[in-house]
Amino acid sequence: AIPEPTHKKMMFVFATNHPEVIDNAVLSRIGRQIKFDLPAIIERTKILNLYFKKLLQDAGVKVSNNVLDKMGTFADQMDGFSPRQIETTIELMIKKARYKTNSVLTPEVANKVIGLKVKELKDQLAIKAK
Repeated sequence: AIPEPTHKKMMFVFATNHPEVIDNAVLSRIGRQIKFDLPAIIERTKILNLYFKKLLQDAGVKVSNNVLDKMGTFADQMDGFSPRQIETTIELMIKKARYKTNSVLTPEVANKVIGLKVKELKDQLAIKAK
C-alpha cells in the first residue's frame, strides 16, 4: 500500500542554462516553464568586468593591460554563454594564468580558454541536435 502523502502541495524547481540538452521525456513532465534569455553582448561585457574584478583580485592574479582592452571582443566571443558559464570561463583563466604565466592573465591565455569553452558549448549543442 502506498502511504498517504504528508504534504499535499509539492513543487519541484528545475533550472538549466541550456534546456535544449535536456531529454524530451523530462521536459514533457515539467508543467510550467519560465524562460530567461541569455545575456546579450552589453550584459556579457558587464558580467565579464564584474567577474574580472572580483575573481581575479580574490585569486591574486594580475591582468595584462591588453586583456582589459579586449573585454568587448571576449564578450562577443562568448555569445550564448550564461552568467555561470562566463564565471567558470574566468575561473579556468585563473588556473591557466597561475600555471602558465606566473599568475598574470595574458590575452593569449584568455583567448585560448574562451576558445576551449566555446568548443565545449558547441559540442554540447551538437550532441543534443543528434
